[in-house]
Amino acid sequence: TCKRTSFSQAIDACIFICDPVIAAHFYHIRSLLVDLRMHITFLRRNMTDADALVEDAFASIAFQRVSTILSTFTEMVQHIAPERDRLHSLQFLLVDLGVLNETFAVLRLPWGRKSIFADVGKGCRTGDVLLNPQAPTLLQMAFAFLEMLVLENGDMQAMLLEHNDLFLSYMDVAGLSVETLFAAMVRNNLDHIQRHGKEWCDRVFENVMRGRHFDTAQLSLISALAECNGQAVKEVQDYVRSKIQTNRSLEALLAQNHIEDPCEVDLDLERLKIETQGNWLLLLACISNSKDPAATVFAERFVSIEWLIESFLLIPDSWNSSAVGNRWKFALLTCVIQIYLHAES
Repeated sequence: TCKRTSFSQAIDACIFICDPVIAAHFYHIRSLLVDLRMHITFLRRNMTDADALVEDAFASIAFQRVSTILSTFTEMVQHIAPERDRLHSLQFLLVDLGVLNETFAVLRLPWGRKSIFADVGKGCRTGDVLLNPQAPTLLQMAFAFLEMLVLENGDMQAMLLEHNDLFLSYMDVAGLSVETLFAAMVRNNLDHIQRHGKEWCDRVFENVMRGRHFDTAQLSLISALAECNGQAVKEVQDYVRSKIQTNRSLEALLAQNHIEDPCEVDLDLERLKIETQGNWLLLLACISNSKDPAATVFAERFVSIEWLIESFLLIPDSWNSSAVGNRWKFALLTCVIQIYLHAES
């Protein structure tokens, strides 16, 4: 059970909520919460056998309603996010009324799993898959809600980090992306990065070696751990470079999405490859600051100044109207600046 905040105590003391926006959300949350609890209770009571609910019509309704309500809460926070004071009030309200506890109840449901093996004969486990096909959609919505709950709120980040093991248990499940939640839980908080950075990097690299590929969320998480508030977290940066340098397989996996000539890449057909390579370039720039000669030497094993400039000049015009294409250009320029441009240049 989550700790109660002063906001909750104020409600108990019948202190009137003066802000009309927060007051409206208060009543909306309470009405949705009744429905949410009813459906989660149904799932909890009927999920003793993971396979039993797959074809159950009532279970399908429950899955859909829980996912929809969590989506509503997520949009509620997103809408109010630009107003910092109201954002924090709404986040605390969601905790105090019990939405966070219900979200944890979803994560703790007895989801059936089976392991995936790349080579059955050799027993090479690559991860787990959830038996219920509706589970990934619901769980991903729960993670998206939690990301918004910790947005720009150090108290909420600390509260969720107390459940670190619960989130880690989903890190190697196929079809889920928990890494963006981990990044949100430490964003702009150096203390949290120092406590969990190396552990999370190790888990990412373990999953990469099992699955034999990097994805964009994994690369973004490592970047979030290697830099805080625009400042380098040298301990994490050195650790990441060391892990890659001492593992040829990791190095090869990072290089496999290398784009030699952007003109030969179809943006529509290979969007994921472009996005992954762009995130890798941003991570490389992050961990290879030009002030550290050893870091620059490390970066040169993957990209040269000639390739960066040529790739930028060869970007097709069709990429300019695409968010992925613009992010690719930003990644190239960031690499040039972070890795190769020195103060005396």
